[in-house]
Amino acid sequence: MCGMDAKTKLKPTLWRTYRVLANEDRLRLFKAVLENSGNLSVRDYAKMLNLADDVASVYLRQMNARGLLGVERSYIKVFYNLNQDRSLPKSIELQEAMKAYLSGELADGWEDELVRIFKAFTHFNRLAMIIRLSEGPATLHDLNRAAGIIVKSSYHHLRFLCGAGLIDIKREWHHPDVYSLKPPTNPIAKLLIKQTLEDAANGERHFNQTAKKIDRESKAILRKIRKEENVTRDNLLQRRGTGIAKHRLSKSAQAEMET
Repeated sequence: MCGMDAKTKLKPTLWRTYRVLANEDRLRLFKAVLENSGNLSVRDYAKMLNLADDVASVYLRQMNARGLLGVERSYIKVFYNLNQDRSLPKSIELQEAMKAYLSGELADGWEDELVRIFKAFTHFNRLAMIIRLSEGPATLHDLNRAAGIIVKSSYHHLRFLCGAGLIDIKREWHHPDVYSLKPPTNPIAKLLIKQTLEDAANGERHFNQTAKKIDRESKAILRKIRKEENVTRDNLLQRRGTGIAKHRLSKSAQAEMET
């Protein structure tokens, strides 16, 4: 196993693997390894991309930990290559797609485009939304239920999906907005959707629905609502004078508020 003890089994979560590539410097490093696999040391890559040695080292180790790169050591020097852990089919598939994409003709701003695409997949709640949208158009309420979150969190995640050009929004007067998944034109976006849906079909869960336990985002927003609107248990139940009625909360969040 490249760069790891044979007893150590890599089990990278899909969205965390995508998060590693949602960074312009890491994308440039990956491209540099693609072009110079096994021939340059970490210091060479750092000089090439004008990065501090320790920063380049951390970035390369992160990609190795997610199964995207392999590593070999020669005395005190470390050389990264494309011989990654073969037991991680999704990392292998992603690496192959990245090799094909980065080997082609790249337009100006390719790093920004890829960062926006990867960021759309770097949170389990966004993956849950993508999975729900793959089943057909959905309202905001449908997406809230799919991800187990509340309205304010949904808007936050939708910004990333819109920024990556992955969703269409249909707006009609006096009707809820309807969101739908837009067929991606970028091959990397196509692959990420495919891998996400494959994980969902295999029973992988990308969101916190261990009910009873309220998710962190809901907790933070509820604390803010309580502080800003002076919400108490009594006026919450009466729904008067607090503005709380405009907030759609998940069932676990509502239970938390009422206790």
